[in-house]
Amino acid sequence: AVTRIPTTREEFDLYDLFVIGDVAGGQFSDAQLEELRRAVTERGAGLLLIGGERSMPMQWIGTPLEDVFPMRLTSSMPRQPEPVAIEPTSLAKGLGLLRLGDGDDHWPPELGRDGPAWSRLQWMQRIPFEDLKPTSEVLATAVGSTTEPVGAAVLSMRFGAGHVVYVATDETWRWRNGIGEAYQERFWIQLVRYLSRAGLSAASGGAQLTVEPTTITVGQAATIRIDVKDELVQRRLPDAIDATVSRSTQREDVIRLSTDAAT
Repeated sequence: AVTRIPTTREEFDLYDLFVIGDVAGGQFSDAQLEELRRAVTERGAGLLLIGGERSMPMQWIGTPLEDVFPMRLTSSMPRQPEPVAIEPTSLAKGLGLLRLGDGDDHWPPELGRDGPAWSRLQWMQRIPFEDLKPTSEVLATAVGSTTEPVGAAVLSMRFGAGHVVYVATDETWRWRNGIGEAYQERFWIQLVRYLSRAGLSAASGGAQLTVEPTTITVGQAATIRIDVKDELVQRRLPDAIDATVSRSTQREDVIRLSTDAAT
């Protein structure tokens, strides 16, 4: 049982996942936050952040954890102007996350945009897509009365060796209405398992190299692309990266890859 917040490196190293709800960064010392950051970036621990009306994430600006958030922080995080539902993205489905339904239903119809009023989340932070960091990935969107998503609801981002997930609402308890804990438990347990495996998956690396087309004829142009998925690596990228192309004739050519905010 946890009787107090860890204070030493040895104590932080006992845990694979850290969950922080609607509390202010000032509840922790800078030393504790530095150790938490180290546990994520170096050891591959998972970090689950849950947005709230009072403190999260507004009161984390200027703390050692500010840059682990998958979106830019501002002193005011307004709520969605209307009740919303959550809609998983294809990425979440591919990862086996947010699978709350039974059988073939990945997401239960009663929790969707056409579901009953009780399933609507009355409070959710409005996180515009343009405020997301280049390396963040959207696991679920917020949908209101329009056909288009009105913002991000669940975000994931690799940070160093670990993963960070941000959930823009703490109102999933509303899904208990007449059903019990099934949807609520599936939602959070799947995220906990995903983040707890972050350290094991860290070996897969924070970048992916692709060449298009995959089959090239003599004289044909090709595109070499490096997608950087690690926020720490992305922010350290130079303006250009030199790549060496080796040929079967033992000849080598150096080509220069330009970088942008998204690769």
